[in-house]
Amino acid sequence: MATGETTERVDRPLHSLRAALLVPAVVLNLLAGLGVAFLAFGNARDSVTHLSTHLHREIAQRVVQKLDSFLSQPPRLLQTHAAVLETGGMPLDDPAALRRYFARQIGIHDGISSHYLGWPQGGMAGAGIENGKAYITGTAGTEAGEWRKSWVGPDFTDAGAVSALPMFDARLRPWFKRAQEAQGVVWSDIYILFTGQDMALTASMAIRDDQNALRGVIATDTFLSRIAEFLREVHQNQPGLTFIVDSSGQLVATSSPDQPFIAATGTSPARRISAATSGNPVMEAAMDALPIQSSGQYTVTAAGSRHAIAVQPCAPGLSWRVLVAVPEETYLAGLDAANHRTMLLIAATLCLTAGLGLWLAHGLNRSITAIGTGAQAISEGQLGHRVAVPAVAELAELAHSFNRMADGLQQARNEQTRHLAEITRAEGDLRHKNEELERSNAELEYFAYVASHDLREPLRNVTTYSTLLGKRLAGRIDADEKEFLGFIHDGGLRMDALVRDLLDFARVGRHGESAEETDFADVVETARSNLRVQMQECGGSITLTTALPVLSACRRDMVSLIQNLLANALKYRQPDLPPEITIACRRADGGWHFTITDNGIGLAPGFDYEERIFRLFQRLHQRSQFGGGTGVGLAICKKVVERHGGRIWVTSEGPDQGASFHFTLPDHPPAD
Repeated sequence: MATGETTERVDRPLHSLRAALLVPAVVLNLLAGLGVAFLAFGNARDSVTHLSTHLHREIAQRVVQKLDSFLSQPPRLLQTHAAVLETGGMPLDDPAALRRYFARQIGIHDGISSHYLGWPQGGMAGAGIENGKAYITGTAGTEAGEWRKSWVGPDFTDAGAVSALPMFDARLRPWFKRAQEAQGVVWSDIYILFTGQDMALTASMAIRDDQNALRGVIATDTFLSRIAEFLREVHQNQPGLTFIVDSSGQLVATSSPDQPFIAATGTSPARRISAATSGNPVMEAAMDALPIQSSGQYTVTAAGSRHAIAVQPCAPGLSWRVLVAVPEETYLAGLDAANHRTMLLIAATLCLTAGLGLWLAHGLNRSITAIGTGAQAISEGQLGHRVAVPAVAELAELAHSFNRMADGLQQARNEQTRHLAEITRAEGDLRHKNEELERSNAELEYFAYVASHDLREPLRNVTTYSTLLGKRLAGRIDADEKEFLGFIHDGGLRMDALVRDLLDFARVGRHGESAEETDFADVVETARSNLRVQMQECGGSITLTTALPVLSACRRDMVSLIQNLLANALKYRQPDLPPEITIACRRADGGWHFTITDNGIGLAPGFDYEERIFRLFQRLHQRSQFGGGTGVGLAICKKVVERHGGRIWVTSEGPDQGASFHFTLPDHPPAD
C-alpha cells in the first residue's frame, strides 16, 4: 500500500461533526432511558411478584390453619366421648340414652354433622343435624337389626321415622373396621352421602376395657361443604382460585361454585371429580405441572394467561394439599401503563437531545474547521505554522495546545537527532566491550587449563627426585632431615593432586562433548565400576530405589557428577558402620530431582556447612582425617549441575545422621 494512499484515507473525514456529536448523545440517552425503564419495570415486577407470592402464602396458610382447626375437632370430640364413657357419664349399653346424649351434643360442636357409636354385636346409636334440624339414628338394641332415622321431638324423643334400612350391621361399615384394627383416632376415605347433597369424612376410635376387649366404636361425620364455604369467603376480596386435593388428586373442596363431586343420576352412581379432569382450565394446568414435592411455587399458563401457583401441605394423616392460583395480570396490569408512559418520556428526551446536538454541532463546526486547517499544516511538517485562536474558551485552549505542540515537536526533533547520534556511539562502545570480555574469558579459561597441565611436570620432578634423594642419602642423614624430605615429598604429592583436581575442574565444559541422550542408570553403573576398589575396602553398598530417566546431557560430566557424590559418601563414612548409599529420582517442575542419601558423618547445623562444602578448595576437616582430599570434588559437581541448568544442595539432620545430596536437571539443558 502506498504511503500517499494511507495519508489520503486518514486525512479524509469519515463522519461530519453533527453526526459525531449527535449520534453518541442519542445512543447514550436511548441506552440510559431503556436501562432505567428496564430496571424500573424489573424492580416493579419483582416487587409485585414478591407481593403476590406473599399473598399466596398468606392465603394458603389461612386455609391450612382453618383446616387444622376444622379437622382437629372430631378427634378431640371422640376423646371427650371416650372419657365420658369411662367415667360412666354416658350409658354405653342403653341405646335410647346414648341417642339423647348425642342429640344434646350435636348442636354444641360447629362443623360436626353427626355422632354415633357402634357395638361389637352390630347395633348402632347416634344423632345428627340436617338443614338445621336434629335427627336420631340407630337400631333398637345393641345387636344388628333394622336401622331407623327419625327427627328429634321435645325432650329429644322420637318424632317419627324419616327413613329405615331393613338390616344394618355396624361391624360391616368401613369406619368400624378401620377403628377396630387401629389404635387411637383414624380417618375414613372421603365419601359421598347417599342423599347426594354433600361429601363427608368420618373420624372413628375404638373403645376398649382394661383387658383390651372391644366395647364399641365411636365416630363423627364432618361435611366437607363447610371447607368450600370458607374458601369462597377467602376469595370474596381476593382474586384467584383455591382448591384442595387429596393424595390421589381428587377434589376435596374448591372456592369455585362447582361441586367437587357428581351426584348419582339414574343408573350412574355418584362419583368424585379429579382436579386434573375437572373442566376448570386453571385447575387442570396446575395439576399437570404439580411438582413432586409437597410444597413450593410455580407458574402455569391457562386460558391464555399466566397464573402463579402456591402449594402447601395440610391435614396430617390425610395427605391433602392446598393449591392457590392467582392470575399474574391481576397485579401486572398497572405495570404496562407505566411502561408505556416511560417509552413516551424516552422518545421526548431523544427528540430534545437531537435538537440540542444539531445546534451545538453547527456552532462548533466553524471553530473546529479553523483549528483543523492549522493542524493539517503542522501534520505536514510545517512546524513554524501557528493556529488561529478562536473565541470559544475551550477551543482557544485547544489552539494554544496545537501551537505549544508545534514548538515541542521542533525541540523534540532536535533532541532526537542528538540522541540518535549518542545511541549509535554507545552501541559501538558496548559491542567492542562485549568482544573484549568474551576474549578475556576465553583466555582466562585457557590459562587455567594450560597452567594446571604444565604445573604437573615440575611437581612430578620434585616428588621423584625427593624420593631418589631419600634413597641415596639413606643412613647418612638424621631423623629430622629424613622428616624434611618426607615433607617435601608429601607436599609435592598434595600439590600434584591439587593441580590434577584443578585441571578436572577447568575441563568441565571444555572437552568438546555435546549433549546427548544419556541413560542415568548406565551413568550410575559406570561410576559404581570406577569406585569398585573403594567399595570393597569399606564394604559399602549402592541401591537404586526408583527408576532413573534418560536425559539430554553431557555423559562425561554426568559420570563425573555421580562419581564425585558417591566417592564423597564413601569417604565421609562412620568408622564402625559400612556405608549404605541410596539413589532416587522423581519428576519436579519441568525436570528431574535426584537424591543421593548416605549414612555417614553428616553435617553439624548452624555453621553454614551446607554452602561451604561446594566452594573450591573448601574442607570441613583436617587434611589427615578421612583420607585427605583437595576440596575440589563437590565444586566440580556444582559446576556440572549449574552448567546443565540445574542446582545442587545438601541436607542433614546432624552429626552421624547421614546426609542427602540433592540436584535438579531440566528435561533439556540450556544451549551453550
